[in-house]
Amino acid sequence: MATKKEYRVSGTAGGRGQLVIDSKGGQYVVNKQEIALAGAVDIINPLTEITTVGAIDLTLADGTEGQTKMIVMVVDGGDATLTPASLAVGTTLTFDNSDTAYLLFTQGAWYLLGGTATVG
Repeated sequence: MATKKEYRVSGTAGGRGQLVIDSKGGQYVVNKQEIALAGAVDIINPLTEITTVGAIDLTLADGTEGQTKMIVMVVDGGDATLTPASLAVGTTLTFDNSDTAYLLFTQGAWYLLGGTATVG
């Protein structure tokens, strides 16, 4: 019989941009970047949340071997077009209406492992 797991999820903690997941005493903290203007998606935080009030252009530098990056559009006021320095397939990812991307940096490029962002 499968064991039931319970999770407590909370959003931004004290404005510090953290996502906390608590599994019966175990706690996992994911720091996040919140971005609303054109510019760079950081490679420091594993999660970036995008909010737009119009179309914006974003960039993503190369990561380190084995690095993962999650990107989520949380408020859609216009498309966000991401141009990574090195993308394995295509040249851009476009986010619209709650789109997501789960990326892995390996072999010198970002690979899209999953999500709903459009590859261009």
